[in-house]
Amino acid sequence: MCKVCDKKFSSCHNLKAHSIIHTDDRPYVCEVCHRAYHWKASLKYHLLSHSNEKPYLCEVCGKTFSHYKNLNTHLLIHSNDEPYKCEMCNKVFKSNNNLKIHKRIHFQEKQFVCDICGKGYHRLSHLKEHAMNHVESKPFACNFCDRTFPAMRNLRSHLRIHIRDKSFICEVCGKAFSQPGCLRVHMQTHTNEKSYVCKLCDKRFSQQSSLKRHYLTHTKEKPHVCDVCNKGFQEKCALKRHLITHTGEKPFICKVCGRGLTTKFALISHLRTHTNERPYVCDECGRAYNQKQDLKTHVSLHKNRDAFACKLCDKVFYRPGALKVHMVTHTNEKSHVCKLCGKGFYQKCTLKRHYLTHTKERPYVCEICNKGFQEKSSLKKHSLTHTGERPHICEICGKGLASKASLTSHLRTHTNEKPYVCDECGSAYNYKQSLKNHMSLHKNRDAFACKICNKNFKRPDYLVQHSRLHAKEKSEM
Repeated sequence: MCKVCDKKFSSCHNLKAHSIIHTDDRPYVCEVCHRAYHWKASLKYHLLSHSNEKPYLCEVCGKTFSHYKNLNTHLLIHSNDEPYKCEMCNKVFKSNNNLKIHKRIHFQEKQFVCDICGKGYHRLSHLKEHAMNHVESKPFACNFCDRTFPAMRNLRSHLRIHIRDKSFICEVCGKAFSQPGCLRVHMQTHTNEKSYVCKLCDKRFSQQSSLKRHYLTHTKEKPHVCDVCNKGFQEKCALKRHLITHTGEKPFICKVCGRGLTTKFALISHLRTHTNERPYVCDECGRAYNQKQDLKTHVSLHKNRDAFACKLCDKVFYRPGALKVHMVTHTNEKSHVCKLCGKGFYQKCTLKRHYLTHTKERPYVCEICNKGFQEKSSLKKHSLTHTGERPHICEICGKGLASKASLTSHLRTHTNEKPYVCDECGSAYNYKQSLKNHMSLHKNRDAFACKICNKNFKRPDYLVQHSRLHAKEKSEM
């Protein structure tokens, strides 16, 4: 019996071979990626991932595998003999012990608990790996990024990120991963296995981490807090993205236009504006989008067409919050009032933007020409004038527009829609600005009127230009 983990063996030879896993002794090193192994057989098995050799063939479906163990596990799918099958999710295992460990997931059983922080694990090996996080001594340092680790195996695992070793390959789709855990998570996308169930709403998840994040939507807890502004976030990655807003750091640079982005995902999304790639397609209407979130928002319109619809004007919204903001426009309630000029606004954010008109502050500065803007969205639109980028394409005529708002306005030229109506005379306009210009005629009817012919003008410069016509006529007489 092993003195470390109490596992029993039939011979001293097997016990000796097993004992190596509790040490950092890995004498068998791969010459390609420098990954080390306890046993020679493990190294041989690993080398197949570099050669892409798959000598083991399934005679039923023709699928090939790099190792005979993988083939044996695969054959259980074809055979009616399923001795180790989970009754809850129908997943098949090659041993009764693996099945027992798997069942702990369904029952949320975590018998191995950390004495220091109380965190529970399904496996003893996972608890031991976690215990290393509490060790203050981290003697193993990474030469690439100065990060330190408590054990050599943690450092080896980390080094794969720098040397881009992706030796763990999915045998279904061929996608490669640097960590075995990442491959295991990926495999669930093929099996559609969702073993983790929320006790509050019965929603299912493929990963325990996804379930934990989901629970925060019920508790409204935001455990990750910004040290600068005390804003809370549900996820650590969201906090990391937020911190960049304080530093202004944009480490991911677009090679096409030189624009800096805060995250790698933002860079990937941005590159699609150059290639016009739209990989996210709606199954219902065929409409395609650059970003996954845009598709999700669009799909919600199909699913909840009447869920967030205004009962007064039938306008449909993606979120209940957007509907709530819209309803204020019908009540004409402007509860957010400017202390300097008394002007009222529907939303607090609109009031904040309005204050900048008094302070003349322009906090958003273009890095190319140093022009300042009061709004971040204005800076984004301005940046497109330098890159010549027009990512929003009209599906009717193919014209490219710089912003989504410009595309929405442009589409009205095809539909002849005029949603902006004057309450005083009933004149309708395509654009909000056109209505504003028209309204100024009603408000300032006599402000810019010609004294000779009584014609009204929107602006004083228009009146000056018009007056020159009378002066010219007088000189010709």
